[in-house]
Amino acid sequence: MEEALAPARLRAGGVEVALISVACTLPIESAARPGKAGIAPIEVIWSLEPDLSLTPEQPGTMPVVRTRAAPVDQQRVCDRVAQLSAGGRTVIVGIHWGVPEHWLCPATGRLAEYQRPLGHALIDAGAALVFGHHSHSLHPIEAYRGRAIVYSAGNFLFEDPRPFMAPESVIVQLALGPRPAVTLVPAILDAEGFPQLATGDAARRVLDWVRELSRDFGTAFDIVGDRARVVFAHAEKAGPEGFPHPPR
Repeated sequence: MEEALAPARLRAGGVEVALISVACTLPIESAARPGKAGIAPIEVIWSLEPDLSLTPEQPGTMPVVRTRAAPVDQQRVCDRVAQLSAGGRTVIVGIHWGVPEHWLCPATGRLAEYQRPLGHALIDAGAALVFGHHSHSLHPIEAYRGRAIVYSAGNFLFEDPRPFMAPESVIVQLALGPRPAVTLVPAILDAEGFPQLATGDAARRVLDWVRELSRDFGTAFDIVGDRARVVFAHAEKAGPEGFPHPPR
């Protein structure tokens, strides 16, 4: 388990960056456990909640899918984030999570129930950025406590894409410093699944879609030309790299 949560250590502009990768989407026997190699897991506990009054009247009604992150797994990952952050590193969490639109439960919206609380917990633990992927389409971006949760950046590269996959995507650039910034670079996958940078009207369409997806989260964007920056309210005391200190 220690090895599965070991970070990739990078340097950017003199800042030490720790990148850890975890997954909530876990094929059978893929999760690392003590004495067993695998993916660093955050298992998701799920249940189905049928509407017993509506289903007899309307057979075939989809039940609500309830989900929450397994507390032990979530705490293990948050402890690692806090440990790395306390050592003066900028921590980025790459997380494989969420549900492609083809399989989404309409009652819960574009995100599964567990995602937002988990994303907040990772930021509160000290992550500078939560970078999500798996849904094969763009999902909202949330500005939380001066940091960004990218619930899904879409596909960057996927040869022979499936029909349910959306071609719109973004590259996320994180600039460190006294005023950290998150910039979105729009891209569109071609029919073979290879990315091309979007420009002009195509770029604006991608960025406008991200803004619309993120509207319910209160996220603001500054769109200039073919780029967009996430707007943060830097109201809290900043940490050593300019990020607000999360509570411990």
